[in-house]
Amino acid sequence: MRIAVISARYGLDIVGGAETLARGLLEELVARGHYVEVWTTCAHDYQTWQNTFIGGSEMVNGVCVRRFTVDPWDADPFEGLTAKLLEKGQLPVEEQYAWIESGPSSAALYAHTANYQANFDFIVVIPVISTLIFQAACLVLERLVVWPCLHDEIFAYQEPFRLLMEQAKGNIFNSPEERDLAESRLKMNLLNSAVIGSGVVLHEQAQLTSVVDPPYLLYIGRMDEGKNLPLLVEYVNRYVDEGYNLKLKTGGTGNFRLPNRPAFEHMGFVGELDKAELYAGALVLCQPSVKESFSLTMMESWLAGRPSLVHKNCAVTRGHVRRARAGLWFETYGEFRGALNWFQRHPDLSQRMGLNGRKYVHTNYTWPIVTDRFLATLRQWQQEQ
Repeated sequence: MRIAVISARYGLDIVGGAETLARGLLEELVARGHYVEVWTTCAHDYQTWQNTFIGGSEMVNGVCVRRFTVDPWDADPFEGLTAKLLEKGQLPVEEQYAWIESGPSSAALYAHTANYQANFDFIVVIPVISTLIFQAACLVLERLVVWPCLHDEIFAYQEPFRLLMEQAKGNIFNSPEERDLAESRLKMNLLNSAVIGSGVVLHEQAQLTSVVDPPYLLYIGRMDEGKNLPLLVEYVNRYVDEGYNLKLKTGGTGNFRLPNRPAFEHMGFVGELDKAELYAGALVLCQPSVKESFSLTMMESWLAGRPSLVHKNCAVTRGHVRRARAGLWFETYGEFRGALNWFQRHPDLSQRMGLNGRKYVHTNYTWPIVTDRFLATLRQWQQEQ
């Protein structure tokens, strides 16, 4: 099978969930003998969209990557409409399309997409909430597979994305809750859909030790307010002020800053080996975000044998925790405090939860299993043409 993937960013050091998913899937497909290409931009940073990589073609872990420059653009109209959308919760339809047109774009990427789409059985776009990706996807509707990585956020409610997903050959979701968001809450009438998920791996040379003393709560991911980090910091501050012995360790990049207190330690970008060992030594991984379509870091913590603490209002992470029997969830500070105290008082049961999570990942989310589901889904859709 010949598959092209369009992703706005791609590279070994780009660690977003959608980008990591695309890279893992493509490398597994190449290993099985399928022909795949990535069509992406020269940008590394999703906020500035500056052209950092060199344009042209290169091989990245066996995958043919074709990079195209991002066009010069005036960010002011885009940022103005984004601010209005966030304030009002919705834009008039004409302004929704103006928002798309005012965002980052790449004429070179669009030209390549239009000229070479016929050489591939399917064109997969991941993720979908991107002005740049949207414009490329509109060129390949007959071959289009959308892997949206949807969150329950304002951007997902805009008409352009709903119409694109409804016109696609198929849509692939990371969890049952994500598909339910699209079909039930966003009222999308999808031609085809499948829940496939993402493969998860942990560094094979990691030394998976036991929980360290004094204990630490771990967050790994983008350092961004949108990940609900202000709430996590507030709750940890209260917990420590009440006299409990705990530290919050965080790893990742972004603009959010932790308080200058001994209870907080930010480690910046964390390599795969160090990350695996951090998971293994944590009391629990906390995923406070309410806007997830999968949560790769939660799955990684389970592979390391540690449970997760997630926010009650994220249907995706709560659904995984319930199915795996591998953690707890919270909403109020009292629930947060009670969960941390429970993990500290019940180390054996906490370990059992972590092992439940490891079994859940091995059963559902290895790359061979996910790729089998992906290929079976595309073959079925191909037969329906």
